[in-house]
Amino acid sequence: MTDVSGEEKPVTLLVDHRATVLDIVNMVSMNNPTLEEESFSLFYQNGVALKPSALAQEIPSKEILEFRVTPRQIRVSPAYDPSTVQTFDVDFSKPVKRVIPTICRRFGIVLSDFALLEHKGNGECCCSFL
Repeated sequence: MTDVSGEEKPVTLLVDHRATVLDIVNMVSMNNPTLEEESFSLFYQNGVALKPSALAQEIPSKEILEFRVTPRQIRVSPAYDPSTVQTFDVDFSKPVKRVIPTICRRFGIVLSDFALLEHKGNGECCCSFL
């Protein structure tokens, strides 16, 4: 698994045939108390999240999985038109600068025209452009 710092740290877990992906996530999280504030999931290397209810025995034995923060959904509207809203899945463990290009693309704005992203609370954000 890849830990939250991005380092490759192989982990072998012994689980019975009834264990789910959620059970595995909980096992890994319990062994690292610094992870309590975020919600985590297991992901295939192509970025697809495994369903928490999936059985561990359904995961191919040679599959390399990533243990990382579960993205949270935010709603963004431009300051010039608050009725236009785009929804984004954001990994809050990553710097905001990695989200800005996606926001600009969705609104059809050149990155150099981006000015401000303001968090309004409850997953709502407002962005300003030059």
